[in-house]
Amino acid sequence: MKNQLCNDTISNLGDNVQLPGYDRSKLEVGIVHLGPGAFHRAHQAVYTDDLLRLNYKNWGICAVSLNSSRFRDNVKRQDNLYTLAIRDIDPKLRIIGSIIDVLFAPASPEAVISRLSESNVKVVTLTITEKGYCLLPNNRLDFENSDVKFDLEHPDTPKTAIGYLSAGLRKRYRENLDPFVLVSCDNLMDNGVVLKQAVVDFSSEIDQDLASWISYNVFSPRTMVDSITPTTNQALIKSVENGLGFVDKWPVQRENFSQWIFEDVPGMVLPPWDSVGAIFGADVKKYESCKLKILNGLHSSIAFVGLISGFETVAEALENKLISDYVQKLLDFEIIPSLTAPEGLDVQTYSTAILQRFKNTQIHHFLSQIAWDSSKKIPVRILDTLQDNYRLENPCDGLCLAISSWMVLIELMISSDVPIVDPIVDELKDIILTTPQNREQVDAFLALEQVFPKDLVDNSSFRRTVIRYFLELKEDPLSTLKKYNCT
Repeated sequence: MKNQLCNDTISNLGDNVQLPGYDRSKLEVGIVHLGPGAFHRAHQAVYTDDLLRLNYKNWGICAVSLNSSRFRDNVKRQDNLYTLAIRDIDPKLRIIGSIIDVLFAPASPEAVISRLSESNVKVVTLTITEKGYCLLPNNRLDFENSDVKFDLEHPDTPKTAIGYLSAGLRKRYRENLDPFVLVSCDNLMDNGVVLKQAVVDFSSEIDQDLASWISYNVFSPRTMVDSITPTTNQALIKSVENGLGFVDKWPVQRENFSQWIFEDVPGMVLPPWDSVGAIFGADVKKYESCKLKILNGLHSSIAFVGLISGFETVAEALENKLISDYVQKLLDFEIIPSLTAPEGLDVQTYSTAILQRFKNTQIHHFLSQIAWDSSKKIPVRILDTLQDNYRLENPCDGLCLAISSWMVLIELMISSDVPIVDPIVDELKDIILTTPQNREQVDAFLALEQVFPKDLVDNSSFRRTVIRYFLELKEDPLSTLKKYNCT
């Protein structure tokens, strides 16, 4: 396509577009990334693009798609270039050039494993969402997962990220190469620890010596990432085309704010991302807890309540006073009191800033996107806070209301034949289609061991409150919010 973004056309872009500013032909792959969705391309790839601008030529990215060939097919035609659109008070367009190779794993598993085993590859980053780790509720690898079973039977042609990491490390181990550093960028508590343990658990079924080598030699730091990144849609593609004057089939958008925090692990060598804004050596666990409970917990709560109330985006939902008041009360009385903030972080200021980011009308962050894979998100975003509050004897009604809203949302989506994106979609459909309505449906939801821990399910106060809100929300969501706000 003559007017498509690519190496040959990039010099023709206007002065309003920021270009990479480095010679991409001289870059070397030093990072392999698994799961190059919108968040990676708007976050880690941008930090790396900033690094390449400082002449660190050995940190180019090879992006590996595990499930879909669409990204590869689109960006290959663009020489792996794409546009970052900053949607904020001061909008910007920027071309990102840090991805220099793209592989589609199902089509070429040998090429992916070969790339992972190259001596120049020092780091593997991941954004595969919570479900991509194939974990049990206790955050250990689920050996009953069908893809994990497949990978153990076919270790040279795996399907999962864990299988690929094990295969790449196995090849490095056999060739006497140093291991790469594992960097999880997903919203899991102790994400680095959990990721490494999953790889060790998997590898122990292949070769116990390999598992021991990984256990003693692989660095996998805890990290925290943050930047609101709505999914790419046709409206974004058209807007970017108008701004560039060229077609970009796979742009990304995000707010201006971005954060990347790393745990300090002695002896670990990473790209110098700290020179371009990342933070090394912070108390990641406390930052991670604050972010998961405040930003992610509120995001999911707004998504459930907003969708059953008829809203489409976060900003639109928060324009409704009943939802805005619910969110503020939930924050002030249930989320913040459960936190232990890291030194130097003012939680009130942090929370206020997050709410302002949510209200950014330039970002059309669809509630439906936030609600994807909620069975995996709810335990870490909401239930951990609930359990802390019950232990501390803090209020819990707002969090219970969020859980009930999710249940009502699932019922509405199934009864309206709206597709559900969730790893346990079949179980959710079964609850709605085969269980008598009302209390029995709540009991069936709470019986989902993948979501709800037994000690919480056995809490009679939790069960009563969830049932009460479930029944009220089905009658009138906004009236239920009004009643909650007035108590």
